[in-house]
Amino acid sequence: MTIKLIKITECCESKTNTRGKDAFQGPAFNDLVASIKEKGVIVPVIVRETSSSNRSVAYEVVAGSRRLQAAAIADLQQIPADVRELSDVEAREIQIIENLQREDIHPVAEGEEYRKLIEVSGYEVKDVAAKVGKSESYVRQRLLLTNLTKAASKEYRAGKIDYGRAVLVAGLSPNDQETVIKEIKSGWNAPTAVALKELIEREIYKPLASQPWLHDKKVAEAVGPCKECPPNRSDLFGEIKDGQCTDLVCWKRKMDLYVDYRKGGIKDLILVRKDYGSASKGVLSRSNYESLGSKKKQHCSYARQAIAVEGPGAGSIFWICADGSCKKHHYSFTSYEQTPAEKKRRKKQLQRVQAEKDKEDKRILIALKKVRWPMSKKVLDAILEKQLGRGPQILRPVMNRHKLKIKLVTRKNWEGKMVKERDVGATLRDAAKNMKPRERLQLVIEIILEDSWEEAREKIIKML
Repeated sequence: MTIKLIKITECCESKTNTRGKDAFQGPAFNDLVASIKEKGVIVPVIVRETSSSNRSVAYEVVAGSRRLQAAAIADLQQIPADVRELSDVEAREIQIIENLQREDIHPVAEGEEYRKLIEVSGYEVKDVAAKVGKSESYVRQRLLLTNLTKAASKEYRAGKIDYGRAVLVAGLSPNDQETVIKEIKSGWNAPTAVALKELIEREIYKPLASQPWLHDKKVAEAVGPCKECPPNRSDLFGEIKDGQCTDLVCWKRKMDLYVDYRKGGIKDLILVRKDYGSASKGVLSRSNYESLGSKKKQHCSYARQAIAVEGPGAGSIFWICADGSCKKHHYSFTSYEQTPAEKKRRKKQLQRVQAEKDKEDKRILIALKKVRWPMSKKVLDAILEKQLGRGPQILRPVMNRHKLKIKLVTRKNWEGKMVKERDVGATLRDAAKNMKPRERLQLVIEIILEDSWEEAREKIIKML
């Protein structure tokens, strides 16, 4: 390693530099310029000699392009440089590793840099982890994020989904990612990571777990190979079996072929699904038939064979009774018709309920007219007390933010015994006693923010 002063005019930036134009503008870059004007360049740039056709350019800056630009703006003539003999692969590796050391690097960009390092240097994941000083599982999770589609990555970068949900989405195929992102965006509240995991397991992993063509060569030939499934890397997603679907679109196509194969020569099979709830047109759900088992026997005069074409057990053939005339398997219910006197009595009851509701609405509107600003201490205390009635899942983060030690309160348990219990509400209530009115109002807003979904929270914060 040779450190020497070189002329800035003799340097050129590397064509493979991964930093964009944003790296050379903004407050952070301006601070760097100011620092260099005062103290000079403290950390040398890394350069290698170049064979450029431009004779005035002697060095290619492999790492430190921001320092080079800042030094030029600060009117420095020379810059300290670590001059090395580097191959193209070695130079690229240094650039990637330096880029990974940025404090502001986004997890997706970090994963992309790890992938570049693997592609450029041919390292295994464990080698990359050792190079950058991270755990192997950390690097794998960042690599997994590079599997996000453009739409999913955009949602994550914009803060619409957090890291936990992004990791869950990244493990899905592009089609399934689209499905899940739509689900996240369609709800009033974005599902938590736990709820999202349950959704994925229920809607995606559960059907994908049923792949009867994996263990039967004849069935595999009947359904054919995967078409829509994307290629999967074993180092990211684990070992994928030959013929295994990882995409619901591909799985649905192969499952339809499997059902056709299972029908064979059996005529007039009824199409069903084995679980309850809504089903597609022409397919009976479990709510519409009684399952009689798979063995051929005289169940009843209405028994017919059916094949499950959707959901759990798709492809299985069994006997069912779906005729409401069968007294053995179906029961008729008659609805009770109210008498005229009962109808009249019910109508009066509903009118009384509505009158009470109208009375309460009027009382609330009259009370609201009494509200004045600045808010009275009584009203503020009442609002705060209402917010302190929230559950511990809302109040605990607030308590932790204020670095309060949770209070133990003594109360009777369900057996009538006096026991000590942690009470987050009581902890915040005690803290509020020593707060000024403005601080109490801030506490109210803080609890409301904690209980708000992400988009609403952002709107409230911007309005404050």
